Amino acid sequence: MKLKPWFKWGCLTPLAVVAALVLSGYIAFSILDSPSNVLKHALHLQTLPRSIKHLRMGSDVWTDEVRGFYFEIAPAEFPLLLTGRDFKLSDMGTTYQARTIHVKPAVTFMARWNYTWQTSGAHCRIDASEAKDRVAIVFAAD
Repeated sequence: MKLKPWFKWGCLTPLAVVAALVLSGYIAFSILDSPSNVLKHALHLQTLPRSIKHLRMGSDVWTDEVRGFYFEIAPAEFPLLLTGRDFKLSDMGTTYQARTIHVKPAVTFMARWNYTWQTSGAHCRIDASEAKDRVAIVFAAD
């Protein structure tokens, strides 16, 4: 049995439209969920410092959505990370071991600076090396 051309196109057109919608949704989600976009949201910044390199992100969902980040940055640009939220410095008085959470492979480094910001629905913690060139961030939100 031979299908009429209008019937064939009438079936294929809706399938092509659905496939295009699914593909565009996937692309949009990938862009919105990129490590740099999520980090900008976590730090409440319009743009990230240009010197950030090797940005990695991991995530998990417990009672909150938790995002972990690790990256390297030029020490002179580190203060830009603190401009989007009212971070408070917690001076540990010594170095301590900072670990990435949910970032694979895990990174451990000696940190000296700890900055925190918290509201009733979210919190962000920044651990930085003494030179402020290596950074681990944990952001959690309800």
